[in-house]
Amino acid sequence: MKPKKEVVAATMKDVALKANVSTATVSRALMNPDKVSQATRNRVEQAALEVGYLPQSLGRNMKRNESRTILVIVPDICDPFFSETIRGIEVTAAKNGYLVLIGDCAHQNQQEKTFIDLIITKQIDGMLLLGSRLPFDASIEEQRNLPPMVMANEFAPELELPTVHIDNLTAAFDAVNYLHELGHERIGCIAGPEEMPLCHYRLQGYVQALRRNGITIDPHYIARGNFTYEAGGQALEQLLALPKPPTAGFCQTSWAENPAGFVADWL
Repeated sequence: MKPKKEVVAATMKDVALKANVSTATVSRALMNPDKVSQATRNRVEQAALEVGYLPQSLGRNMKRNESRTILVIVPDICDPFFSETIRGIEVTAAKNGYLVLIGDCAHQNQQEKTFIDLIITKQIDGMLLLGSRLPFDASIEEQRNLPPMVMANEFAPELELPTVHIDNLTAAFDAVNYLHELGHERIGCIAGPEEMPLCHYRLQGYVQALRRNGITIDPHYIARGNFTYEAGGQALEQLLALPKPPTAGFCQTSWAENPAGFVADWL
């Protein structure tokens, strides 16, 4: 019987020979990909796959059953509100040795299988939800078997997850109450989509502030938007076209840098 031939692990030099580059270039392409061209990075990654090279840091992580990667689920990557939030997540993650993957839920049906595959193959260590929904169906019991999750923007009590969020109801109440203190009685509201919990709480704050100040709720003074500039503009035009338009308004759309909305004198 012939003795089994010992399998020697591929090295960075093997990758360099295969890709026809220097070992320094291989190191940069795998560890600091922004320092090489996309073409070089692709060639090095392909060579690494072909020779079976596994960087030492990745090998250690696999032995510890860690990927050092976090998945951030974004409701819509095109919404400008999320850019600063994602930047803060990436900076903090990098300081702690983690990579960040961005999952856009704007096309949820197409992405659902991808998210599940990442979880099953243990390619992520945790998830941050910037919306109010999971990108796939999972019961409370099933959620306990998923990687650690935190809601980092909204609040959805039915998910029973740790949450970092603002008090949308109180913030909206304070904003509308401030307009009343300025002397406004006809206060409009540009609300967000009905199905979003944060929009529900903000509208509640608007209604409660009016009631607290003895102002009758006029449904004509409530217009709906969808967090886009275009929808916000159309809602504003709708309110200003009323026979007795609001003299000020509380807006929940993307015009606001503050997630709770903003207030303004309109007339």
